[in-house]
Amino acid sequence: MRCGRMRAVGAVAAVLFIAAMAVPVRAAVQSRPVVLVFDTVAGDGVDKTLAKSSTRALCEYLRRTQRVDAIAFDRDSPIVLRAIMDKQLTADQVASYSSQQERIAVAKALAYDYAAGSELSIKDGVVTAKVWLAKVDGGKSDRWEASSQASTGGTGERGYDNAMQSATSASVLSIARQAFVKLPSVPESEPATPSQTTALTPDQPPAPNPPTASDYLGQADASLQAGDVAVAIQQYQQAVNADPTNPAIRLKLVDAYGRKGMYDQAYAELDRAEKIGASADAIAAARDKLNAMRSGQAAPGTSPVKTPTGSNTADQQPTTTEPTPRASSEPKSAKASAVAKMKEGDRLWQANQPDEAAEAYKEAIKLDPSDWRAYERLALVDASMSLFGESRAALEQLAKVQPNPSPQMITSRYQLFSKVFEQWFATLFRQLDRDSADYEAKRISRESYYSSVKGLGLRLESMAKFLDVLPCPEDRKAANLHRSLACGLVAQAASSLRDYLETNNAESKSNADTFIAQAKKELENVSKLESGQ
Repeated sequence: MRCGRMRAVGAVAAVLFIAAMAVPVRAAVQSRPVVLVFDTVAGDGVDKTLAKSSTRALCEYLRRTQRVDAIAFDRDSPIVLRAIMDKQLTADQVASYSSQQERIAVAKALAYDYAAGSELSIKDGVVTAKVWLAKVDGGKSDRWEASSQASTGGTGERGYDNAMQSATSASVLSIARQAFVKLPSVPESEPATPSQTTALTPDQPPAPNPPTASDYLGQADASLQAGDVAVAIQQYQQAVNADPTNPAIRLKLVDAYGRKGMYDQAYAELDRAEKIGASADAIAAARDKLNAMRSGQAAPGTSPVKTPTGSNTADQQPTTTEPTPRASSEPKSAKASAVAKMKEGDRLWQANQPDEAAEAYKEAIKLDPSDWRAYERLALVDASMSLFGESRAALEQLAKVQPNPSPQMITSRYQLFSKVFEQWFATLFRQLDRDSADYEAKRISRESYYSSVKGLGLRLESMAKFLDVLPCPEDRKAANLHRSLACGLVAQAASSLRDYLETNNAESKSNADTFIAQAKKELENVSKLESGQ
């Protein structure tokens, strides 16, 4: 029950935070359908580590289509357990051995739009990724499958993971071309800028511009030189998406596919390059090289395809840029990575995964400790899970990074955090009353009551300390003081009840009743002050 309440309050907090980020003049952001991704089935030669990596990769590549969002299935999540208790699902349906049809039924019962999964196998150094996707309320025509292969190019975990990434990416691309044709592309929104969040002053770095095709090409060429062919393929694919009419980019992708032994994908991409205007000489050179690779006459790791230069035709555009010096690119890269992590955290939070969102915000802080937005998000998501000690620590860090927030910012931030605080405080107060009544009626044991009171007391003490560091606007300080007093009084009541249960001292029980009565009066004062504003 406690976990369920945490998820519920977390969802409300996410809604509050997203609402606070919205600007009235902006149109509502279009949402994507959500795919529930089930664990990868490990076939021959695949260990648990690679299978887990495959599940994460499938989620990531589905998101990169910008047509859908993807969430990994967690059979132990409160939502799933509640569905089993309510007999909407059975334990067999959510088991690791369940059939594809059962998994589609699970996704439908949990109100997702699509279900997806994959099967991974390794044979003779070749990784095969078979991916399936189904619309939960569709028929047989709304189910798609694709299978792709990639050579490991060597041994070791990195080689297998690179091959898995390549094969999974290719399978997702194949499915996306069929399944997502009618879905609009919905780019991920940037984390809120100062005018869209609790802050109203431009006091943090601006969000970076999206990478260009040249940016992706520079990254891909560097990855290729470093031997990370799977990563290079992903980056060349991103470059193609950024500039789909440039055949020279596609020829580089053809070469990368060839290096990984993904010949079917390479020839298909070569055909597309020819259709959009690549020169006959460039196509012939690339085809000869592919044929040589496939026949074993040329090693897959030979130099990349050279494209003609010096002309103004489309297939002869320069496709690389000089890399910027490391000293100047690293800060920008770190900030961009931090923004990406914040995006990931926002997406996870909206998907009711606050634990995972908190981890993403922590990663964003590591990448760019100067951006206050990640601290604010971390503090709020922690509070939404009743982790007020952690939330307090994040607020203290936020105060160091942003020592002088504007009055408007303080007001907006206080409104967000105080609503989450009120929900948890009301929940814990009701629980204390209910447990006390159950103990008096002998519906719970003394041990159970003691354990509950002890836990409530610790949480209430943490909440009282949290209020001490939450900046409060001037016009709310009186109400906040009474709220803080109420929280402290209920914490004292819990402490007195613990003493009563340990010693059977009637005076301690009487003190607890007095503290609770006084706390209720303080809450009445809060209500009067806030209703009068």
